[in-house]
Amino acid sequence: MALALPKTMKKAVHIIGILCAAAAGLALIIHGALITSAPLEIAWGAIFLAGSLLAVLGGATASPRGGIDPPSAGARFSRIADWAWYCIAALVVVGIVLSFVI
Repeated sequence: MALALPKTMKKAVHIIGILCAAAAGLALIIHGALITSAPLEIAWGAIFLAGSLLAVLGGATASPRGGIDPPSAGARFSRIADWAWYCIAALVVVGIVLSFVI
C-alpha cells in the first residue's frame, strides 16, 4: 500500500531525489579527479550527471535512494520520456566505448 503524500511533500521528495542524483555524480567526478586520478571515473560521473539532467528535463519523477551497508547514494527516476531515455541510453553506450578506449 502506497503512502499518499501532499503535493508539496511530493515536490520536496522530487527535489531531494534530484539533489541526491547530482551528489552521486559529483562524488564520482571528485573521487576520480582528486583521489584516483582516473579519467574514466570522471567521464562516468559526467555521463551520470548528464543523464540525470536529461531525465529531469524529460519530465521524470525522482526519489532519493541510499543505503548504509554498503554505503550508497543516488536517486531513482520514473516516468522518463522516450526521447530522454534514448539520449541516456546513447550516453551509456558512449561510456561503454570510452571504457574500452581509455
